[in-house]
Amino acid sequence: MAVREYACTLLAAIVSPDHACFLQIGDGAMVVRPRGDDWAYIFWPQHGEFINQTVFVTDPAAIDNVEFSSQVGPIDEVAAFTDGIEALVLHYASQTVHGPFFDQMFQAVRALPMGGIDQELSEKLNEYLSSPVVCERTDDDKTLILASRLPPYQPIALSAEAP
Repeated sequence: MAVREYACTLLAAIVSPDHACFLQIGDGAMVVRPRGDDWAYIFWPQHGEFINQTVFVTDPAAIDNVEFSSQVGPIDEVAAFTDGIEALVLHYASQTVHGPFFDQMFQAVRALPMGGIDQELSEKLNEYLSSPVVCERTDDDKTLILASRLPPYQPIALSAEAP
């Protein structure tokens, strides 16, 4: 098989209770909610001259485009997504995260009785990402991974005094 058959972007996160490391090559992005703070992106998606151009892990330039970050402090929630939903969740003009989207998505995750993958919630997310309202705004791949360490229905503290 030719190397180009393995062309893809890469988003990786390792999150412990008080540290996190992130790595990215290409488009898509990861957003986090640090304890006591609002949504923030880790790296802005890597695009070429046009929005549908990016660097793939198989490109010779991939090593020059690797982005890495390590952070100290608790991160309560992480979302990783492919370029197909970037326009739904990121504001390009201000380079900010559309927090209300993630607030709504994470309500269902926080309501789960236990950690891990929930098949029913995954199916509902797939239905939403395949719905006409989403597909009208993008024709690209649409993948969204959500991870939360918050217990069910815990209110989010957005002040500096948060534990």
